[in-house]
Amino acid sequence: MNLARESFIQKDYDKTFYYLKNAEEDGIHSGIFWYYLGISVHYRGNESAAKRYLKKVFKNFGCWECSEAYEKLYSKKLKF
Repeated sequence: MNLARESFIQKDYDKTFYYLKNAEEDGIHSGIFWYYLGISVHYRGNESAAKRYLKKVFKNFGCWECSEAYEKLYSKKLKF
């Protein structure tokens, strides 16, 4: 997850996605995992997956940053 975070900060979303997929295989499914995954797949062009991941992390983990990101990307508010 540290490598994914560093790649995310550098806005290298392909590397972020790669590191997240490896983390997923290791069983890591934290809120920050789904947030990074949602943003990285958005920038890789997969809108439907990005929406799904950001909704999931907001509903399951209460991630307000995810709600704000969703609102900025799609001009819609998420609700519980």
